[in-house]
Amino acid sequence: MSETARTAILMVASIVFPLLAQLADKQRMSPETRARAWNAATWGSALYAFGPLSMLGWVRATRPWPSRAIVAVPAFWLPAGALMALDWLLTPEPEREALGMVDLATMLGLGTAAVILVMVVVELIARTSRRVGSGLRRLGLLAALLVLLLPRHASAAPLLPPGATAWRDLPTGAIRGITVGPIENSLHPEAGYGTARGRAALAEARTMGATWVAVTPFGRVWDLEGEGLDLTFEADVEQNTRDVARAIDDAHALGLHVLLVPHLWVETGGWRALIHPDDDEGWARWAARYRTFLLHWARVAETHGVEMLSAGVELRRWVTTRHAHHFVSLLGELRSHYSGLVTYSANWDDVEYTTILGELDVIGVNAFFPLTHKEDANIHDLILGGEQVASDLQAIAQQWGKPVMLAEMGYTTRKDPALKPWLWPDSMDEVVIDQRAQAMAYGALLAPLSKIPECAGFFVWRTYADPGDVSQEAEWGFSPRGKLAELVLRDAFTASWAADDPPGIAPFAGLSLEGYRHTRWGGQRARRPAVHGWELSPPLTFDGSNPLMPR
Repeated sequence: MSETARTAILMVASIVFPLLAQLADKQRMSPETRARAWNAATWGSALYAFGPLSMLGWVRATRPWPSRAIVAVPAFWLPAGALMALDWLLTPEPEREALGMVDLATMLGLGTAAVILVMVVVELIARTSRRVGSGLRRLGLLAALLVLLLPRHASAAPLLPPGATAWRDLPTGAIRGITVGPIENSLHPEAGYGTARGRAALAEARTMGATWVAVTPFGRVWDLEGEGLDLTFEADVEQNTRDVARAIDDAHALGLHVLLVPHLWVETGGWRALIHPDDDEGWARWAARYRTFLLHWARVAETHGVEMLSAGVELRRWVTTRHAHHFVSLLGELRSHYSGLVTYSANWDDVEYTTILGELDVIGVNAFFPLTHKEDANIHDLILGGEQVASDLQAIAQQWGKPVMLAEMGYTTRKDPALKPWLWPDSMDEVVIDQRAQAMAYGALLAPLSKIPECAGFFVWRTYADPGDVSQEAEWGFSPRGKLAELVLRDAFTASWAADDPPGIAPFAGLSLEGYRHTRWGGQRARRPAVHGWELSPPLTFDGSNPLMPR
């Protein structure tokens, strides 16, 4: 069923259900009460949009005080519950799990309390001032309409004003984020999102200095023609939805903001960026499949107050071609389901060709930029590369009038990681492990970006939702946890960023061509005993022995 048909059916039902309830109730009344009800409450239901809230006006006109305050509860929930049930039946099955039983119970409790409160307040006002009571009752019922029709969970992040430096207008400061990935094997018991170990991973990110985390649920698409998109990944969709929702709530409980990034995994092999249906009809079918996937997670994001949602990840052949209009339409529909900030995670080498950036709040970039084109690059070469990246991203932000953020950034723990940062750890063999090279690449990219106000911040790729599980990637993988790169990451978290408001005074360890030799790498770090990585800390001041700094 199309969204238009579903909306039309629900609009009609919102009129019919209360009207049927009122007609049934009318048959039980005395002639005098019936006449008063039909003249007063029916007028009230017209005034209040013929919805379930019209039952408050009906009860107010037909019941004496104080029974009207009690009768109003079942009178309201009878048509409202029927309307909710119809909405549930008309909702595509993969999207139904976004409304869990806890949210339903919470909504019922809050709605019941609001109905009783409104009836009591209106009665007190009416008794206080009979002359203006009629007008005040209308205002009270209108207020109830507004309260009860508000979304169950409002997004915690306000929408951005226009401008490439708009992130500075938010109270949250620059994004200092870590992607906490799922445990990608359902055979791992009691690990991953929504578990005690997952909460430990989030708490560790908070202790390191992160203010945001990215949560990355996956869906499966069968092939690069876009056939067979399934929301199941490892665990079934219902379990996965509950786990991701708990992880979001756990992050919020720790004071972390959340970026929800639904990813796609191609079952038959290949990169999601190359999904490319054969013809226009195939593109339309693919867009419909992807809509189901994205709106499922959008409802989860809205229900659980996610601050930012990525509408896609590395969908190059969609958003850089003439087929991008399908994605633009989907973004418009997305905003009717989700009220937070919307981004899209473009790949580093196609962001300048992506045509949908003007529809976003924040431009996201999976920033696996090479910082050099030669082996054994020194710190000078890497910083020059980082400064070029900062300049290029600044130009993109200014061109579109949107702040830019690194939706993913990271380097593997190997020799020359900044040469081809996108190489996947599982595809490597005979790797030379090099923590120092990874750490230098981190600093060389992040330090220049910290100085431009158009950069909203970054998310490190990645740690995992079980701090004790080292099986998710090889020793030379991306994770900075327990490595020298973790120390640079702590610097980046505690240093001042140009997107902070007000801007701070603590620079990112002086990493620049002019000053990197004369300042402390780690001087701004929040050093805390008993935090993973403490034992690996190099000397704080440059004395020729710091393994991170050149001699």
